[in-house]
Amino acid sequence: MSGRETELVIALVAAVGTDLAMLTDELSTELNEYGYTTRCIRLSGFLEELRRETFSSLPFDERLFQAMDSGNALRREWERGDALALAAVSDIVATRGQLTSGMVGDGEDAQPLGLERHAFVIRSLKTPDELRTLRAVYGPRLFVIAAFSPEKSRLAHLADEIRRSRSDNDPSRWKHQPEELIRRDMDEEKSEGQDVSDTFHRADFFIRGGDADVARKDIERTLRIIFGDPFATPTKDEHAQFLAAGEARRSAELGRQVGAAIVDGRGAVVALGANEVPIAGGGSYWEGDGRTDNREFAAHEIETNKRAQQELAETIAGKLEAGFAETLGVLGHESEAAAHAAAALAGDLPQKLLAAGLKDITEFGRAVHAEMDALLDAARRGVAVQGCSAHTTTFPLSQLCPPSDRSRNRQGGFCRALREEQGA
Repeated sequence: MSGRETELVIALVAAVGTDLAMLTDELSTELNEYGYTTRCIRLSGFLEELRRETFSSLPFDERLFQAMDSGNALRREWERGDALALAAVSDIVATRGQLTSGMVGDGEDAQPLGLERHAFVIRSLKTPDELRTLRAVYGPRLFVIAAFSPEKSRLAHLADEIRRSRSDNDPSRWKHQPEELIRRDMDEEKSEGQDVSDTFHRADFFIRGGDADVARKDIERTLRIIFGDPFATPTKDEHAQFLAAGEARRSAELGRQVGAAIVDGRGAVVALGANEVPIAGGGSYWEGDGRTDNREFAAHEIETNKRAQQELAETIAGKLEAGFAETLGVLGHESEAAAHAAAALAGDLPQKLLAAGLKDITEFGRAVHAEMDALLDAARRGVAVQGCSAHTTTFPLSQLCPPSDRSRNRQGGFCRALREEQGA
């Protein structure tokens, strides 16, 4: 095989507080068993150069917070959510140029050849745009690994790092608390902000990153699959996740397409479901089933739930603006400046309201949720789901896998991860 064929790009996705240094070391050690040289690329490492800022000497909590600010600023200036991914691509090209004289392409389009048995490990992706760009550039040579670590473990890891960097055991004197950093990392309100929650589930592989021994086993198995070991076959959970991913292809929802699979303890399929518009008599629309197509894309130009969210945000913002103007009038502050102040208050308020939680409301959509579709399918056929596992292609509705169900059901896939995140 040529260098271009053996070169790998591995991108990690993980919430802040996950021990990425440990995961990168374990990954490098395992890749070495396959004769690979590993180069780690830290996306945050590009920020000081690109933004001409210096924050590497700050205490850990301030350094992390400043890096988030800097990343947001870079994405805003470049008007690209994949700004740091582009920096990583440029760095990989430069590294190739240093280590090989071989070129591909002609003239100005010529690029250095890929490096033989060389793996670039990128840590860590924070936006869906970064992931999409890397997929477009590297195609099948890119493997995205998402590492899950329970929130309790991440809080402890962040506290240890802050304590060590400050030589101070009193959290009240820390500028930023671990909980604040975790909340910001998962889903920022700003359009250019980090959004790990919408990036994580798009990975190719999912490993457990809270314990070094467990992570080592997961990484070892992941690499066996990547390198084509014919005896590394899917586990029951992985097969169920595969079925859920296939079911998601049946959805034509305008927002996102979600699939769900319910399997029993032996891995046998109990029910499947997709987020799709339901039909009279049970079930949902299928392509070519002879019915008048009344799915979302055929009936509306915008997803009904998103439209309802926007209308609700605008209604609330309008009422607040009117109330503010009325209050100013009562206080005797009616003026052009006061009117401008009221308008400025309400200007971007709809988007702020959406980011504050309105966008998470899912009650107005015409489509049934994938998890509920699977449960209803089982109910229509009289099939019990007690003791089964539910697998979805994204984080499930918390209402469908509450902590109180733990004694009665074994919730699988993302349900189990969600319960751990909720501290159940």
